[in-house]
Amino acid sequence: MEEQDTQEPILDFIVSYKDSEAPWAEAVAHVLRAVGYQVELRPWAYTASKPFLEEVKQRGEQGTCLVPILTPAYMTTVHAEHYWFEAFKRGYFPVLPVWGHECEIDNLLFVHEYVDLRDSNIDRARPALLDMARELRGEPSGPAEIATPVPVAERKQAVRIEDLVPVRRIPFERAECYTASGNLLEELQDCIQRHHIAVLFGHPAGELGYGRRKTCIEFLYRYAESYPIIWVVRAHHPAVLAEDYAKLAQVIKLPEAGARDLAYTVQAVRRWLSANPRWLLVFNEPPDYESVQQYLPFSPIGHVLIAAESGEWLKVPHHFHIRGWSRAEAAQYLLRRTAQSEEKFAEEIASQLDYCPLSLSLASAYINQQHVSLDEYAVRLRDRLKLLHESGGKGRSGLMIEAALSLNVGALGDAMPDALSFMKGFAYLHSYNIVPGAFVEGANALPKSMAKVVQRPKSVEAAVKLMRSWGLLEEQYGSIAVHTRIRATLRKWLEAGPSHVIHEAIPALTPSQSFSLARAEGPDWVKRMLKLLLAAFPDENKDAAAWPQTGRLLPHALELLSHAQRLGVAKDDQAELWRRIGEYLMHRELLALAREAFEHSRAADEHTLITGSKRRLSVLCGLGQTLTYSGDYQAARECLEEARKLASGPLGKGSSELSEVYVLLGNAYRRGGDTDGSLAYYDKALEIDKRLHGDAHEDVLRDYILLGITRQQQGDLSGAWRSFESALSIQQSIFGPEHISLARVSKCLGQVFHAMGDTLKAQAYLRRAIDVTRAIHGLGHPSVAEAYEEYGDVLMTSHDIPGARRAYKQAFRTLEAVYGPDDPRVAEIAMKLGDTANALQLNDKARAAYERAFFIYERRFGLEDGRTRKARAALAGGPA
Repeated sequence: MEEQDTQEPILDFIVSYKDSEAPWAEAVAHVLRAVGYQVELRPWAYTASKPFLEEVKQRGEQGTCLVPILTPAYMTTVHAEHYWFEAFKRGYFPVLPVWGHECEIDNLLFVHEYVDLRDSNIDRARPALLDMARELRGEPSGPAEIATPVPVAERKQAVRIEDLVPVRRIPFERAECYTASGNLLEELQDCIQRHHIAVLFGHPAGELGYGRRKTCIEFLYRYAESYPIIWVVRAHHPAVLAEDYAKLAQVIKLPEAGARDLAYTVQAVRRWLSANPRWLLVFNEPPDYESVQQYLPFSPIGHVLIAAESGEWLKVPHHFHIRGWSRAEAAQYLLRRTAQSEEKFAEEIASQLDYCPLSLSLASAYINQQHVSLDEYAVRLRDRLKLLHESGGKGRSGLMIEAALSLNVGALGDAMPDALSFMKGFAYLHSYNIVPGAFVEGANALPKSMAKVVQRPKSVEAAVKLMRSWGLLEEQYGSIAVHTRIRATLRKWLEAGPSHVIHEAIPALTPSQSFSLARAEGPDWVKRMLKLLLAAFPDENKDAAAWPQTGRLLPHALELLSHAQRLGVAKDDQAELWRRIGEYLMHRELLALAREAFEHSRAADEHTLITGSKRRLSVLCGLGQTLTYSGDYQAARECLEEARKLASGPLGKGSSELSEVYVLLGNAYRRGGDTDGSLAYYDKALEIDKRLHGDAHEDVLRDYILLGITRQQQGDLSGAWRSFESALSIQQSIFGPEHISLARVSKCLGQVFHAMGDTLKAQAYLRRAIDVTRAIHGLGHPSVAEAYEEYGDVLMTSHDIPGARRAYKQAFRTLEAVYGPDDPRVAEIAMKLGDTANALQLNDKARAAYERAFFIYERRFGLEDGRTRKARAALAGGPA
């Protein structure tokens, strides 16, 4: 017997209604069924339940839309269930609202479009009902419709937090035998729950820390189950902060995750966090509150923890200072970590180490690895501290760490000299996310013995395991973390030079192992690590494929360069690494930071007396491009003129490098308003590129597009049209009909024909741009919304108000799905929807759209902002 197919039929619409409104519900269903839709009726007693919401949510993924008949009785029932309201507000499924008898919907800002049946019968409302139904399903609604049929199930929507697999990436291990300071963790959690933000710091500036990092990590592990997302951001440098923050876009699957503009991705993450609760964002070691302000979500519906370095954050409300351990707490920690019972010696060691958690952790590791008793360790520690004091050591706190660390490092050097070499290299990298495997290519820059270790994964694994057992590093997610104070102390030893203290504290190795800490080898290690990092750091950063590797290495590069500058070594390698960093930051649109990196590279090259190298030309071009994008056109021209002189010489005369300089000069002149100057440079670039590459080359395509844009700015529409047509021909021969460059050229041609008054051709090209962008990115991508918006603008100026309204609706739905209901971009399109409704004399819809924009602007910018005033004036029917 064949098994019957039990799969439920695919529904197009579910009509939800109160029993008293059954006739209207049936009439709506009849209209929808008459054109071939599958419709099911559900009375309110069944629909006002959580199981039904789950069913509709699942069906919504298959393309089913909900049609609620909004009446007073129905709305009262809906509001009786909070989760029902949230389902509407969060857009858990597609909704086509039908407004029945008079009822209050002003407070439901998410109901921005609806079919109005209050003053009309179903026959008069039929066109509006079918238009909205087809639009919601992504189907053509008439000859002026611009979208090709796309099932609702294929529309890209912003991922909600409940749909994500929990992401709790905590970069450090949980501390063994954590000892809390009183009820600090409970107080911290209570503060975050009430105020959504808290600052945790460990010590006043310049003094020793008391376990801030351990406390922060323990807090994250202890309350991890409360948060589907825990995201730790390195905030010590603005470039690293932007990089780490933007990486969250990949996890939450935002369409902006692959955008070139890093700031654009950051804002998308901000919007998403503002619309989704139950996340914990951790900013680790930011220099000040101002540096993280622009990264805080707009709405406080999640939690923010700032793990700060010092007490300079006292001015920020809701801060927590970690007090030092008491004698009893420190002793108890030692006893638990070592599984020993001599309380007297535990208290003595704790007192000698000033109750510092880091020093006590190192002491515990030494005791466990050397299998010594607490009293024996206390003797060794006393001797080491005496030696340091007699040798003129200053600063009690620093001596405690030096004493404990010197014992562990000395023992590590005896056990495995190569592991000690690793520690020296790590001293000049960033604190965490160190991946030894990333440096294999540059291993030849290291001492031969260490190079062999780096090139053998098992040897690296053994070295890391040994360093970890001595408490010198932590391992998490395949990467390594080294405590800031350990790195600082190692650098002090490496740069101190021959010293009785250093020699005695860390025993010298055999002559063949000539990398003991008994000589000033810090500069040598900086040079080695620069060579090693350059071998791993991508040389070209124009291609997005290189960005993940660059992003991983960027914090280490910046840390290493700071030490190279401080010590004044390896100027040539500094210049090259700064150049690569500048290029990366420029392509990620971090212009101020890119400019700074290029300036560093330029200054380092001047110290090396290199004036005619290709690197110098590359730096000048990068700096000029950055200055142009930043709006400093005069400085950009001066910089690029220097590059032109360099490229016009034997180095690059008639080469692609000279063509590149001409293009950049053209950009600087055009953006600065000198279109005649820019045309001259673009023509020179086109001449060189045609001679080098022929007609069918992407550089020639670029030149024609720039010539077209410039001629359009000059008002030479015929010249612009000819340039764009040439570009379109080249584009199709190189890339074909499904490349994003076709959308760009089609958009340019649409704009030109619109300016020429040929609205039919303008619309055809703009529709083509929409189709290409939509095919590549999907309907739910912001760039598609922008294309729809621009098409709507053209239709408005062509007086096709209904067509413009349909285009704006599509842009509105996409932006709302991507950015959430309270984003200013949503408000911008709502204003345009209000304008179209006004023009069509749809007064209620115009008012609803203007109200939506007004409430968004008011909440985000306040009543006095120009955008808020404009929306308020539109509501009042007068000028802003």
